[in-house]
Amino acid sequence: MLKKKLAVVLMLPLLLSACWDNNEIDKVLYIHALGVDYKEGEYQVYAQLINIGGLGRSEGGGGIQTSPSTVGMGKGNTVDSAVFDFYKNVPQRIFWGHLSSMVFTEDALKQQNIVLSAMDVINRYRETRYTVWISSTNSSIRDLLNTFPILGISPMFTRLSDPRTSYEQSSFVEPKRFQKFLIELNEPAHTSAIPRLELLDNYWLEKDNSLPAYRINGINIYSKNGYKGKLVGEQIEGLSWIKEGERISVFPQKDGYQAASIVFSNVKTKIKPKIENGSLTFTVEVKAKGTITELNQELSEAEINQLAKEQIASYIKTTYLAALEKETDLYRVTETIYRKDPQSWKKITNNGRTLPLTNESLKKITIKSKIQSSGKQKLKKT
Repeated sequence: MLKKKLAVVLMLPLLLSACWDNNEIDKVLYIHALGVDYKEGEYQVYAQLINIGGLGRSEGGGGIQTSPSTVGMGKGNTVDSAVFDFYKNVPQRIFWGHLSSMVFTEDALKQQNIVLSAMDVINRYRETRYTVWISSTNSSIRDLLNTFPILGISPMFTRLSDPRTSYEQSSFVEPKRFQKFLIELNEPAHTSAIPRLELLDNYWLEKDNSLPAYRINGINIYSKNGYKGKLVGEQIEGLSWIKEGERISVFPQKDGYQAASIVFSNVKTKIKPKIENGSLTFTVEVKAKGTITELNQELSEAEINQLAKEQIASYIKTTYLAALEKETDLYRVTETIYRKDPQSWKKITNNGRTLPLTNESLKKITIKSKIQSSGKQKLKKT
């Protein structure tokens, strides 16, 4: 009897489930960001690798903490072959489950179906997810992925991998997820705006060191028909109003000088299209509440609000015209028609093949803004 009990006890471990084929965490390389470029007739894939065990370590015991990351590269005739070329150069297994962002150069975007091809490769692999952030750049991908945050901030919380944080503070260009991008490209009346990053040399200063940084300076426009071009700086100031940004700054001018600084929130926008005699026109109505963060001239609330309205309307019109030069409906006016009346949309767009908008299509911009606070100070110049 005792022998039987002992045999049962010895066999119990064999019945327990175990992950015998798993890899130890410090023996796996984790891809955090992926860059896609096109040079000299072939694709170049750059992979930013994270050493999980090295996160938070500093160099030299003080000062700026260097990110425990490195960037590798592979080349090939397709994105997938470039990835497998990269595999030849790494000493350990690669895990893709922590991929948080993808960056495309403008040279890559100009190649036919490159974005969809790259997304298809990522989408088919079981370890990746639809929550990857996508962006674009005209800077060096290698330099961009080698630009790490200062002050010991984890590379997992940068503008590449966690763009919502900075967007909530200053709504310039809305971040784009892989999931939303695919939805936009699969809709007949959609155009997608991919955030555009630029690299800034010698931006951060620490004692005798100068470090680079990167920021969003515009968008690259992409549709199911391919790359449409870029808009930068003031050309896209109006986009955040159409996208209903969370915190949008406006700097109204008077007599050539900045009169005030206002931060608007609770933005609500309506685009109202209309078809008359076969022509498409539309109006834009914006509602927002603002807080004065700086007052540079002695002006009344009504004067400041009026200046802000004029500035916002100017932003919206400038962006519309800039996008129209790229033959792009960035405000998705035709999409509104498509949702309400698909038959009329087919007629005025030649079933999606032509853009029925002109400079005169934008008939009216109405801004209903309200200054609800002047901050901790009363409405007077300090």
